[in-house]
Amino acid sequence: MTPRCRLQESALLMLASVASGVAALPNVPGTVTAREPESPQVQASRRFEAPEARQAVAVSERHFYAIGNRVIAKYDKQGGRRLAAWRGRREGRSGT
Repeated sequence: MTPRCRLQESALLMLASVASGVAALPNVPGTVTAREPESPQVQASRRFEAPEARQAVAVSERHFYAIGNRVIAKYDKQGGRRLAAWRGRREGRSGT
């Protein structure tokens, strides 16, 4: 196989790999094999009850915030005590 054919074959394999979502290519001369990114190891250190957390949770140095559709609650990270809460009013949809 000529170098030009090898290059064309490598290019086609790379295009096929990208199109199919495959992360790794076979060991073809002149190509680089991609690796799956390593996922970080995460371990829970504590768990708290936060019924407002229906959408997300945000964390700062001393607090965490439980976020729902119309509520945000502020909690103490040390003991999990709720310190404050904001509640938005429910607005109806018009025209739909």
